[in-house]
Amino acid sequence: MRKLTFDALPGAVAEILERLDRVEQLLNGKTPSKAKIKKLETKPTEESMDIKEAAKILSISVASMYSYVKNKRIPFEKQGGKLAFSRTALEAWQQEKNKSKKNADRKNTRKKGISKKVISKKNAYKKDNNITTGELITPQEAEKIFNKPLPSIYYIIRTRKLQVVEKKGRAQYYSKDELSKALKVKKKESDKRPS
Repeated sequence: MRKLTFDALPGAVAEILERLDRVEQLLNGKTPSKAKIKKLETKPTEESMDIKEAAKILSISVASMYSYVKNKRIPFEKQGGKLAFSRTALEAWQQEKNKSKKNADRKNTRKKGISKKVISKKNAYKKDNNITTGELITPQEAEKIFNKPLPSIYYIIRTRKLQVVEKKGRAQYYSKDELSKALKVKKKESDKRPS
């Protein structure tokens, strides 16, 4: 007697039902159809594979494979109630997926080209003003250094259109010199206003 795994259970149940059907037909004096006999005798070809092997070939998780099958985004067959995948069909599907990914990447590179120009402007800004990383500060650091509230520092950055010199994650770094100049200009403007 062979051992059954959970994955092999649906196929085994389907096979039992088919054999029962044949026995029932033999007992009733009917001969089983040739199609059913062939179906029982045919074994999965070497080319077909189960979901774990297919996931391994495509380098994705088994859960992703089930999701693709559920949404019918990947070629598959059911053999005896069990999912089966053809190696050639999977390879063709993967090539098609890679082609569509390349087309998407081409569209994104156009957008990335714009951001590259912005980055090159920032680099030029660094070179022109000879800014070193030691002179870069965040608005939170500027709040402590210049003893100004954070909203007023953000207001200065917005109104004076100070450029972000460097980004690390969410943190934005500005030139300490540029911030101090902008604060001095704002202070002069506020001193000139009549009270």
